[in-house]
Amino acid sequence: MFNSWVKIANENVDPRDIERLADMGQIEEMILMAEEELSLIPIMRENKPWDVPADHKIPITIRYGSPRGLVLLGFLTGPP
Repeated sequence: MFNSWVKIANENVDPRDIERLADMGQIEEMILMAEEELSLIPIMRENKPWDVPADHKIPITIRYGSPRGLVLLGFLTGPP
């Protein structure tokens, strides 16, 4: 997302054009969102949520009558 914002900002000078093309609110809001995303980098680096043991199981909540009509059973397992 950030890279697309940078591309739009580099190709446009008028803040109204940037806001319209990015479709993410006002520039001030986009700056706050980018700062929040950047603040996650050290947290992600430390916690490494992508490192999941092969035998790790995640329980799935079964929701009958969900708006999507999706019913899941069992467990999701770690990477293949």
